[in-house]
Amino acid sequence: MPLRRAVVAALALLLALEVAPGGAAAQPSQSPLNTPAGTGAAAPAPVPAEAARGSRKDPNMALALSLGGTLGSIALVSLGDATENETLGTAGALGVWLAPSFGHWYAGQGWTTGLKWRLAGAGAATAGVMWFVVDCLPGCNDSAHPGLLLAIGGGVAFVGGVVNDIATAPRAAREHNARLEGRVRDVTVRPTFGSGRAGLAVGGRF
Repeated sequence: MPLRRAVVAALALLLALEVAPGGAAAQPSQSPLNTPAGTGAAAPAPVPAEAARGSRKDPNMALALSLGGTLGSIALVSLGDATENETLGTAGALGVWLAPSFGHWYAGQGWTTGLKWRLAGAGAATAGVMWFVVDCLPGCNDSAHPGLLLAIGGGVAFVGGVVNDIATAPRAAREHNARLEGRVRDVTVRPTFGSGRAGLAVGGRF
C-alpha cells in the first residue's frame, strides 16, 4: 500500500540519519539538551599559536631575494648580449622587471610601490621615444626635445622603482612579522611639511 511504503521509507531515512557519520544525531555532545548540568559544551581543539599566526619572514632573506634576483637578472642581460643569446637576454630583462619585488612577495606584498614606478617609468620612456622618433627623426639633434626628456624621466622612474623595492624589502618582512604578532595592524608613510622643513611621518594602527 502507498501509505505503508511511505511510512517504511520514512523510518529507514530516520535510521540512516541516526547512524550516519556526521549526522545530527551522531553528535549528541554538541546539543545543549544533551550537555550534563554544570558543564559547558566541548571546546574546539586549540590551534598552535604559530599555525594561527602564520610563518614569520626573515628581513635578511627578503633583501637577499630582491637584491640577489636583480643582480642575477642584470648578469643574465649582460651574458645574453655578450653571447648574442636572445633567450638569456629576454630572461634577464624580465627578471629586471620582477626580481626587485621578490622580497616583497616573500613577505606577502604583491602590488609593490616599486613595481608601480617601473610600470609607469617604462610606459613614459616608451611614449617619449616614440614621440621623439615620430616628431624629430631623421636628422634631428634637439637634445631638449620633450619626447627625449620624457623618455629620460621614465628611465629614472624605472631605476627608482628598482631601488625602492630592494631598499624596502626588509621593512616589508618586519611589517609582516609585526602584523602576525598583533602589534601593528596597518602602517602608513606620508610626507610632512611645516616650518620650512619636510620629512616623513610613519603611523600605524595598534
